[in-house]
Amino acid sequence: VSCARTLIRDRARVSGSLDGLARQRLLAELDGMAEALGSPAVDPPGFDAWEWLSELPDGISVGGSGPRPGHLHVASVRSGGHTGRPHTFIVGLDDGRFPSAGRQDPLLLDLERERLARTLPTSARRLRDQIDEFTRLLCRLRGRVTMSFSSRSLDDDRETFAAPVVLAAYRLVSGRRDGDHAALMTWLDPAISFAPRGVDRCLDPGEWWLHQAAAQPPVANLRDLADGAFVHLSRGHDAAAQRASIAFSVYDGRVEDPGPELDPTGPGGPALSASSLQLIGRCPLAYFYEKVLRVSPPEDVEVDPGRWLNPLQFGTLLHEVLFEFVGALVAENTWPPQPDRDLPRMARIVQEHAERARRSVPPPGEDAYRRQRRQLDRSAEIFVNEQARQTGPDRPVYLEASIGMPSEQRRTDIDAPEPVELPLPGGGAVRVRARIDRIDLVDDDGPTFVIYDYKSGGYTKHFDTANPFNQGRLVQHALYMALVGSVLKTHVDPDAVIDEFRFLFPGVRTHGRSITFDGAIVEPGMRVIGNLCRLPATGAFPATDDSEDCKYCDHRAACQAVQRNLAELCDGSKQKIDNARNTALEPFRELRRGG
Repeated sequence: VSCARTLIRDRARVSGSLDGLARQRLLAELDGMAEALGSPAVDPPGFDAWEWLSELPDGISVGGSGPRPGHLHVASVRSGGHTGRPHTFIVGLDDGRFPSAGRQDPLLLDLERERLARTLPTSARRLRDQIDEFTRLLCRLRGRVTMSFSSRSLDDDRETFAAPVVLAAYRLVSGRRDGDHAALMTWLDPAISFAPRGVDRCLDPGEWWLHQAAAQPPVANLRDLADGAFVHLSRGHDAAAQRASIAFSVYDGRVEDPGPELDPTGPGGPALSASSLQLIGRCPLAYFYEKVLRVSPPEDVEVDPGRWLNPLQFGTLLHEVLFEFVGALVAENTWPPQPDRDLPRMARIVQEHAERARRSVPPPGEDAYRRQRRQLDRSAEIFVNEQARQTGPDRPVYLEASIGMPSEQRRTDIDAPEPVELPLPGGGAVRVRARIDRIDLVDDDGPTFVIYDYKSGGYTKHFDTANPFNQGRLVQHALYMALVGSVLKTHVDPDAVIDEFRFLFPGVRTHGRSITFDGAIVEPGMRVIGNLCRLPATGAFPATDDSEDCKYCDHRAACQAVQRNLAELCDGSKQKIDNARNTALEPFRELRRGG
């Protein structure tokens, strides 16, 4: 409460007399509560300061006044009718608002209430009381009364109906004592809408345009007239027309005259990681939002009561556990692991890291923590058992090697702060950076190496040896083999060879599955990377042609602001990609159609 007083008194901005009145009222309430809480005689049991503070603004009104000449006076049905004014307008008299639904109390039904005591309120009595209050309101009024109700719900576009009191008033005024709602709607004038019925009813140019848009018969050249009067509408229509065409335009992700800062193969271009390249392969437009415009969606602060860590946090935790475990065995020269000997050690490492993560990210509940803790325990156990089954002389030599990025206190002999240039087929080079989970030495005489990358998620069709690059969506294996091979040849041994790249899935669902790619993918993979680099270099950022790529995209809302149906957006992008006249999309067309 004291902090709230300081906030309102010293920090809140007051931009007018109404804000000043609001601050004065809030401070009065806060001062009174602070004085009450500071009294030794007051010990409020169960007082929740947060709840009281959150409800405080809703319980205070400022700037209210009585009826004044030249002003509209607004009052509720219960308190209105005391001004003596000759004209009264009552709004909200549709059957969904007045009277209320009259639902029974589920804990104590009307029949049970009547048995307990006739004085207990019931749903039927509440309805009667509302009708009686409305009747008393009409008796208090003088002059002319206009009743109004909504005949259409704008939320779900459905018809709504007048309240019983309006139907009763119609029967009295019209003399048709048996008139129903259909007769009422026929008797009334057409409903008032956003578009005025006549030019004489238009209050401003906006209403005049609405009237013209709804006129019968419609104005033949209304769109041309509107485009001439409103530049933003004209631009919007032009953008919609270009998006609907098969030509690749600036409204589809085309950047005219891209600068050298967009070209990954230029001296001033960005250094790319595997994730950035794969983002281009999945959806160049998403890369444009994230890496060029550098926009990101608002942080989601919603707490899932059934989950402790999100996928990224869980993956980071698992990587830390595996790093420490493998590093300890390598330091002791006891690799490969033996389950009988090393499972207790792995359990201790998991316990330490899980407790540290729990302090950093408190779980929403014990069940959520236990569920993901079991998943972590099982993944670590699977890793030990599966690595113990590996035969051969392989042994890890570099863990968490950082190339082109900070080492994060896990420095290895091949770490390099600057990105590494890799030559591309056809000329040019791309600067790349990476953090490699693990590099194993297979043969000292070779020397031959194998690269490992841990995947905490599940195995999907994304990792398919029959389709190794997934139309540009997967290049990590080829990039890492080329990058690590170049670094090892420069800093370790000019005869170093990268024999294989392995995706390792220690998760519960994948049970330690390993997917292996050999060195034959490097050359075609670099051609794929070359095509990916040509897209930002030429300013071509089309949307993906497959709505499956949109499923977990952070920028779905941005695309849906353009076209609500993402499948239609992707179909339109597919037509542009297939159009051979769009030469800027040739690299993307080659990836999607040629693999």
